Amino acid sequence: MAAPHQGQWEIIQDVSRNPKNSLVTAIHANLIPIISDPSQHPESKVLYWHGRYITNYDDGGKIVSCLYDPKTTEIVQYTVPVWPNITEPFDPSKIFCSAHIQLPDGKLLTAGGERNIPPVASRGIKYSFIFDSLRINLSNPGPWRNTRTEIDQIPTMMSKGRWYPQLTKLQNGNIVAMSGYKYESQQIEIKAELFEPVTETWLTYPDEVDLAVPLYNGAYLIPFGDWKGEIFYDLVSFGPELPGWVRAHRFNPDINSPSWNQVGSQQTMRYRGNSAVLPFRSTDNKIRIINLGGGNDSYSKTAQLIEIGDNVNSDWISLPDMSYQRHDAPCALILADESLMVIGGGHDLQTTLTPEILDYSDPDPKNWKWSNLPDMTVPRKYHSTGLLLQDGSVWVAGSRIYDNPQRIEFENDMERRIEIYKPGYFFEGLRPVIEGAPLVINYGNENSFEVTLDSSSGVDLQINSVALVSMANITHCFDNNQRYVILDFDELSPNKLLVYPPLDSHIAPPGYYMLFVINDKSKSDSGETRIPSVAKIIKVF
Repeated sequence: MAAPHQGQWEIIQDVSRNPKNSLVTAIHANLIPIISDPSQHPESKVLYWHGRYITNYDDGGKIVSCLYDPKTTEIVQYTVPVWPNITEPFDPSKIFCSAHIQLPDGKLLTAGGERNIPPVASRGIKYSFIFDSLRINLSNPGPWRNTRTEIDQIPTMMSKGRWYPQLTKLQNGNIVAMSGYKYESQQIEIKAELFEPVTETWLTYPDEVDLAVPLYNGAYLIPFGDWKGEIFYDLVSFGPELPGWVRAHRFNPDINSPSWNQVGSQQTMRYRGNSAVLPFRSTDNKIRIINLGGGNDSYSKTAQLIEIGDNVNSDWISLPDMSYQRHDAPCALILADESLMVIGGGHDLQTTLTPEILDYSDPDPKNWKWSNLPDMTVPRKYHSTGLLLQDGSVWVAGSRIYDNPQRIEFENDMERRIEIYKPGYFFEGLRPVIEGAPLVINYGNENSFEVTLDSSSGVDLQINSVALVSMANITHCFDNNQRYVILDFDELSPNKLLVYPPLDSHIAPPGYYMLFVINDKSKSDSGETRIPSVAKIIKVF
């Protein structure tokens, strides 16, 4: 048999065969469901923005976002409205270095951003906005709007400013906002807040759980064990160094009885590294979280694992080193075939062009192996983004442009080429085709559902797994809500599966997911590559 295909990169081109201009730097990127016909499965597009530089001053000032169509490569621009009744001269809607997350109904929430007050340091704004894909064909007011109460339409904002915050979705669909630089000063905001999507209102947590949490700290909802429903805050962030943050933490987000506790032994923070949750099943009793890269040259190749759940020792396990240094914002994401892929990063004046992939199939993490993938063309470090698309490819964009001497600020954030990575499973044989799947699934084994595959596609079917993959919300390399949930199934016939949903919403918080069906590796050209379908987007509720 042939050797496994390593995949390939391509720069997206325009009609003149030149690299397509992304129009703004993709510092923030989201894969969003486009619901054009409620009776059909949604398609998906990439919503991205830079968010710092204001245009259209004569019209009150606007922030520009872009919507990229993976099928046509078309880019459409939409502006974020200025928050009404602004009283401060430096409080425009600058959603630069904000946080953003998909709500249960598929809308996108973004919160916080930069409040730039020359000549002093930047601070955090209090605003939050909604992007509603049902309104993408409307010019007035368009898909962006401020958060507001449902009945009286009064604008609602956070009580605290946040620049570089993080948002984490809970099992009930509510959103926890944590950290970020304050409205008043460039100090860490210690107050946590809770967003309720149904009413679009913000609630403030009581003073007894006030805590300075590092900026853009990795934060994941725990699905199993005694800490089920709590948020695990790991050891990856953008800083700053905080004397009280020398261990990982967990936060109980129940607004009536919140609490903080430390987890594991003291460790070194990985500034500008990354983290990811490995794939897991509903029937598992733990999740495995990897922290990798970041920091200085002495440990920017290293990686560690922690297990959170039942009957595990929740402390850090050292993993084999990566081949390359991964400081300054590498991306870490799970591919459609369950592989963990790491993209970009480097160190001060060098960018790592060679991605790596982790083989974590051995039961002993000390035997896991990193292997190299083909080099990408464009250097990607700070202010870059990478996410999994519906067809199983990886969309990569953004980054500062690094040269010597360094350019400063605006000219430093000007990488406008979009690059696509097609993993090896694109080239190793025909892919399964999902012919039928429900639009909505509910939690629990009693709500099993059928998936039918196209029997006329010529694929020799031997389905290995079925998976739900969250739709990415990524900035500064982080996606705090990344989930890859492996679903149990029974084979009713060669082309019909009975699939069992996630047991509850702790495992897959409510919202839209990509449903992949993956063929066994024995059916690939190399005999070593699992081949996924193109995904169907379904709602889990």
